Amino acid sequence: MRIVPAITASKHWWSSAATRASGRRAASSTPGNCASRFAGGCPISRSDRAHAEFYLTQIVSHHSRGAVESFLAEAGRRGLTLPGMFGVFYYRSANPRTLAALKDFLPVPVEELTREFNSGATADEICARSIRALIDAGARHFYVSNLPLGRAATTLNRILAAVAG
Repeated sequence: MRIVPAITASKHWWSSAATRASGRRAASSTPGNCASRFAGGCPISRSDRAHAEFYLTQIVSHHSRGAVESFLAEAGRRGLTLPGMFGVFYYRSANPRTLAALKDFLPVPVEELTREFNSGATADEICARSIRALIDAGARHFYVSNLPLGRAATTLNRILAAVAG
């Protein structure tokens, strides 16, 4: 399998800045939340009026693999044939202040990440675990957020080598 990544490297999510500026908390609509709402109307649907080449998800990880599997299974049952591009966040550390701030904008598995970093895992290894687990769950396309500016390509190449190895 060939992974063709889309790189997003920025210091701040534009949506985070907009949310902070408005004073509102970002609504969460991750595949995990969607998967838990299927009976109540997950927004996966087929429409002759919809025109798209792919869909994007918010951030998911190896800690949300079950929700991704449920999302993909429901998408299949509903006949969604568009390829999905799954978001993976490059967590650089388990700094409690950083993770708490991120949690305002995306689902952050704080305890799990802290445990992984404390056991000696690197940011590259943790990101690679997420991509590998998502591939195993059936996801095929990814974007990686929060790669370091100026070193995004180098960092991504290390992550992809870890996924392959």
